[in-house]
This record gives sequence, C-alpha cells and structure tokens, in this order.
Amino acid sequence: MRRPTEGLRAWVALGLALLALGCPAARRPVDPRPAAPPPDYWVVHPQPGDTYANLAARYLGDPARGDSLRAVNGQAHPDDAPVIIVPRRPLAAGGIRPEGYQTVPVLAFPPVSGGSGETGHMPAEALQRHLRHLQEKGYAVVPLARLLAFIRLEESLPSRAVVLTFNDTSADFYRHAFPHLVACGFPATLFVSVERVGADKALSWAQLREMRAYGLDVQSAGRKEGGLAAQRSGETFEDYVKRLQGDLQSARRILEERLGGEAAVLGHSQESLPPLAAALAAQAGYRAILVTSKGSNPVFADPFRLVRQPVPAAGSPEALERLLTVFVREAGP
Repeated sequence: MRRPTEGLRAWVALGLALLALGCPAARRPVDPRPAAPPPDYWVVHPQPGDTYANLAARYLGDPARGDSLRAVNGQAHPDDAPVIIVPRRPLAAGGIRPEGYQTVPVLAFPPVSGGSGETGHMPAEALQRHLRHLQEKGYAVVPLARLLAFIRLEESLPSRAVVLTFNDTSADFYRHAFPHLVACGFPATLFVSVERVGADKALSWAQLREMRAYGLDVQSAGRKEGGLAAQRSGETFEDYVKRLQGDLQSARRILEERLGGEAAVLGHSQESLPPLAAALAAQAGYRAILVTSKGSNPVFADPFRLVRQPVPAAGSPEALERLLTVFVREAGP
C-alpha cells in the first residue's frame, strides 16, 4: 500500500476540521430550560459586630430596611440567633392582616423657634420632647420615600412606622429644628416655598444643600408662599390652569437644579386641593401630594391625597400620641 503524501495529509486534515465546524454534534449543546431564578431569601450566618442595618445595607442596598429584618426574624439583635433570614422582597406587603390593616401617620410640625413667644411656632424644647417621646415609645421614624414605596407594595414597613414633615422656609429651621433631628438620627422631609429661599430671614440654598447632605429630604411646598394658589378674581379658567401648571413645573425644576436629586412630592398646606391640581401635578412629574388634614395613611391611600396631621404648637407628647394611629382593626363578622 502506498503511503499518503504530505499534500494528501493536509487536505484530509482540512476536511476533518471543516466537518467538525459544520457538524451539529460538534457544537456545545444548548440547555432549553430557563435559568433558575434566584432564591426569595438569603440565609445568613451573622458574624460578631453584625447589625440589622449593616446586613440590610450589604444584601438589600439600604440600611434603613434593617428594622424590617428585625421584624421578620423576631430577634432584637442578629447574634441572638444562629441564622438570619433576609428576604429579597417585602413580606406582608401593605401591612394587611386578617384582623385589620396598618396605617402610617405623617406628622406636620409647625415652624420651630428658639423661644416660646411666637404665635403658631413650636419652641425647640417642645420639638425635642416630641422626638424623645417617639424614641421612648418605640416608633420607627421612616423617610417619606419609604411610605411611597409601601403604597406601591414595594416594601413593608415596621408596625409603628411614622413620617416627620415640616413646612418651614425660615432660617429658624436650620438653627432650632434640624440639630434635634440629627441628634435623634431621625429622617424628615422639609417642604419649602421655592421663591422665598434666599430672602431675608429665610433659608439659603447653601443651608438646604448642607442639610440635604446630612439626609434631610427637601421637597416643594409650591413656588410661592401659601402653596397652590386658587383662581384669581377675573382670571379665566384657561389662564388659571396655565399659571398653576407653570408654578408646579418651575418649582420642581428649580429645586432639582439647585439641590440635585428628585423633587417629586408636593406639600399642600390646606385640606382641599384646587381644581385639577392632582392631574396637573402628575403631568409635571410629581408622584405624590400631601394635604394637611386628620387621619393616617393605609396602603390603599391615594398617593395624590396623602394625609399629614398638623401637630399643635403648644401640644404635649400625650396629645401627639393621639395622632399616632398605626393600625385599624376591622370589625369581625
């Protein structure tokens, strides 16, 4: 038998390579099954020094959700149990249980001053007593953004969650209210009248940026003092709608340009809203409106009519407690 020549060997090798490339059997098989979804929770073995806040930051990207982990696991500290469950999604979203449903009170504090003689102003010492009362009674002060996520069924909240808000563009807030919030570690939302910022005895943009860097949420109370304006005498409805639309858009734009971040919540100082206010606010990019009235906010609340309750300037901590309805029990059959 004749031995194959070098040229024949080369042609055979090339043919085998081409056959391998074109042969389905030579390709890597594709698994038709979809990738397995990630588990709904992590099982974590806590290490010395772990807290619910740093576990929430590590696994969920938000240390503020540590109180939700505490509620899920039922232990005061992570190292009280051999393992900790960290759910990827909120459990019992909406706070609805067979016996009733959770509500979240939003408190609207009046302007805070250093003394006690200004009508309608709360002395700084009284604000301090109210904040201490919330701490001692075990209330969980949460950011307004978490209440909005709760209403969207994106997050569960602690059973005694409460939100703090202020309507105050005066410089007194910087001097007399904000230091107490920082000392307690409480988040809060400040609603400001955009055109008043920088005026005499008012907050400056630099002060707002400084407080925002410390975690204060700054949102719009409207472009002008007094919030959403009513229709003027002699003003056509068409002109009124254009003016209201312009005020809503410009207030949001100015806040975002001067402070950064998103200004998508409007704080209205009255109970009633002007005609079409909610629709125009939604068109301008707002995601919620807070009106000033009595009551608390369940998961099925209208985000464009959330309720915040005014805290009396001269009220006691016991009077504050009466505003803090955190659960409504449904009557049985």
